[in-house]
Amino acid sequence: MSNQENIEGVRHSLAHLLAQTVKEMWPGSLNAIGPVIEDGFYTDFEMKGKLSEDDLPKIEEAMRAKLKEWTHFDKKEVTVDEAKEIFADNKYKLELIDEFAKESKILTVYTCGGFDDLCKGGHSDGLANIDPKSFKLTRTAGAYWRGDEKNIMLTRIYAVAFTTETELEEYLDRQELAKERDHRKLGKEMELFSFSDLVGPGLPLFTPRGTILRRLLKDLMRQAGIKNGSQEVEIPHIAKKDLYVTSGHAQKFTDELFEVESRDENGFNMKPVNCPHHIQIFMSKPRSYKELPVHYSEVTMQYRDEKPGQLMGLQRVRSITVDDGHIFLAKEQIMKVVADFVKIIEEVHTGVGIYGEHWVSLSLSDPKTPDAYIGTKEDWALAESMLKEASEANNLNAKPMEGEAALYGPKLDFVYYTVGGVETQLATIQLDFATPKRFGMKFINNRGEEETPVMVHRAILGSLERFMVILLERTNGWVPFWLAPEQVRVLTINDSVADYVEGITTILKDTLLMEPLKYNELRYSVDDRNESLGKKIKEATELKIPVQLIVGPKDKEAGQVSVRTKDGESKIKLEELKDFLLNLK
Repeated sequence: MSNQENIEGVRHSLAHLLAQTVKEMWPGSLNAIGPVIEDGFYTDFEMKGKLSEDDLPKIEEAMRAKLKEWTHFDKKEVTVDEAKEIFADNKYKLELIDEFAKESKILTVYTCGGFDDLCKGGHSDGLANIDPKSFKLTRTAGAYWRGDEKNIMLTRIYAVAFTTETELEEYLDRQELAKERDHRKLGKEMELFSFSDLVGPGLPLFTPRGTILRRLLKDLMRQAGIKNGSQEVEIPHIAKKDLYVTSGHAQKFTDELFEVESRDENGFNMKPVNCPHHIQIFMSKPRSYKELPVHYSEVTMQYRDEKPGQLMGLQRVRSITVDDGHIFLAKEQIMKVVADFVKIIEEVHTGVGIYGEHWVSLSLSDPKTPDAYIGTKEDWALAESMLKEASEANNLNAKPMEGEAALYGPKLDFVYYTVGGVETQLATIQLDFATPKRFGMKFINNRGEEETPVMVHRAILGSLERFMVILLERTNGWVPFWLAPEQVRVLTINDSVADYVEGITTILKDTLLMEPLKYNELRYSVDDRNESLGKKIKEATELKIPVQLIVGPKDKEAGQVSVRTKDGESKIKLEELKDFLLNLK
């Protein structure tokens, strides 16, 4: 097998090489674990002496020099006692030996370049063929042994590794771009959102500018929902825990449920999902097949107590804004409803400028863990086959992904990437036969009999927070013109043009943008401060205001404005300004 085909084996092998190199350079240091991770690997050490990130280039060079000696791995099967003798001076390996011994009395030790390590295997066959410039040590960090803060703090060395130097350089370029376009950096520069230690981690605060952007997205979701036949509803942000016990979410989100103290004897939770609430609205009166499909939607927050270490900007938060919808329908309506919603997703994602460079996951159950799901095998088999058929019928080329299904059914997930390469699910279509049965939902079919409806969970943008991550990073903050919190800023050179600026603002007030939101008033401001033009331009550019109208005495005399955008500058006659703005995307 080539290194290209066995990149995980290459990374695993390099983790061993890193361990030997560090132990030789810092005698007396102990290596703990060294797993493969996405794009690379890391190894944890109890260091004998000080190690800093300034030492990483020296370690890299030593590793490259050793590659010539690392031609192959020799496998040796040993007893538990033999393993303990080999690693008698390494308390971390001894702890792992005791753990592995519970599964097998025979353990494996791998040797390469004269270095022994306790390992289950999975290495590269040709280390001598590894490009010595295809890996890089990237950073150090502190890490508790076994992730337990009661244990000793170890030193973790992170690395990335590929099969060629070119792949590594491309990866490093992407990381630099990711830093430049990090949504957290852009959010601060553009004054869109902030976080507060007093409010708490994972709870973003959206500024007036950020709120405008979110309001526009919410309005777009409402319009798209109406076009897709949905009716807007509104639900409380808390409910009795019994609701989530019935739906199965209390069991799934045991560690993520926020509990609410109350004088009521019933236990309450902040809602982790909205579907059980929408079910109660459907069940509030008798239903007939003539009404189906019944489609409820809303843009609302839901709450999950995510682990502190997993919180990251808007990518993962505790207060999640979702454009959530649920469609209650008969089985024979499923294929049309899914097809119609696929069209809505494509239309909206194209309209906000992100469609493409994504893939669709056909998220299926894992047959090895049936207890992780609710519902019958027969319903799951039918639901999965129908979504597979829908993928083919709608040319989605969905990739089957076992174990990615929801608690109650399979899904079609539209997956995008951050600039740093993090997979981010936005839109989703989920087919649920199980939950309606758990709640005893019924409608009267065309034969006058009671029948259980099917439930489709759907979202167009998914989480607004995650969508903002993708949008900001893809565009570097230069969002589509209609979405910009401030679309136009008039920058004056001096106060001699005040009367001329009044004429410009009259045009701006009369400009109504028709698409994609109807009768959307232009958002503008005038910067007539006694500041240099350079400073005004710099501030407007940092805020990513798409159109800057620079107005000076010469512009007034010529009856024009100087238009500055991210693509350059031009002169426009005043009478042409409205048409120019109406044609911006």
